[in-house]
Amino acid sequence: DSRDAHPRHPPGQRQRHLPEIASICYSTPISIMDRDLKSKNPIGCGVTIITIIVTLAVILPLSIFILNWIAVSSMGRDARKDYEKTRTELIYELDSFINANQRLPIVLSEIGLPQNTLSYDIEGVYYVTLIPDDPYDISYIIKFSYHSGQDEYYISKSREWLNTYNMQTPFIENDTLRKIDDIKLWLASDHIVSNIDSIRPNTSISFDFPIWADDSIVFIKRYDPQNGISMKGWAVSNGRFILFNEFGNWEYRDNDGNVYHKFWNYKKNDSLIYRPDPKPQFIKSAHK
Repeated sequence: DSRDAHPRHPPGQRQRHLPEIASICYSTPISIMDRDLKSKNPIGCGVTIITIIVTLAVILPLSIFILNWIAVSSMGRDARKDYEKTRTELIYELDSFINANQRLPIVLSEIGLPQNTLSYDIEGVYYVTLIPDDPYDISYIIKFSYHSGQDEYYISKSREWLNTYNMQTPFIENDTLRKIDDIKLWLASDHIVSNIDSIRPNTSISFDFPIWADDSIVFIKRYDPQNGISMKGWAVSNGRFILFNEFGNWEYRDNDGNVYHKFWNYKKNDSLIYRPDPKPQFIKSAHK
């Protein structure tokens, strides 16, 4: 036997180091001399091993599940805390502007929020739309959205937050902006052609928020030669013109030849240049 040729234990000590489970698997105490003569209880041994395996199979996944649940719950609490803190600060900034100017912001760029295609955002995570609520006063509705699709609405008249479960959506999103958003997403792929023109150093254009790069001013046209989808306008960029931020009026064309326009707000020599946002269509006042 190869095992006897290379014993792993000194002679005379091998039996003393047998695992305890071995004694469980035998029906009676067993000595070295008569171990092979005594009857064994294979059923008892098998049940014991199966019990251990089943126990490990249940406890290990359960332990992993509990640890993951604790971690996710903790992250969920932190995310909710940040969510509530951000929306509270937003309402504070908005009400401070209204109290100081006795009017609603014409655009949310007036309180320093960057634009996205559909509305405005905070750190690219929370999306904000301002809706005048009553033409006879300065009440408003804020649509506050999380990137996961969660929407909540702040009603300034009642100073309460509502969500889509306890209120009817008060307006329809602007269809033009959704078309522009689709065009921009399509033109973000690698096979798109870019034409660069009228490059000059940027000495006057700025934003209230971090942007990709602002070394140069350039006129950019991006288009898909296969279907005619295109976008063109002025932007700030760096010398490579791969990443850029639009400013001023941009033209967007879909594959049916329809043309859409969007004005991207910016600052020129620290003065805000903007155009009023397209107004959404109301379905029903949220607080009625």
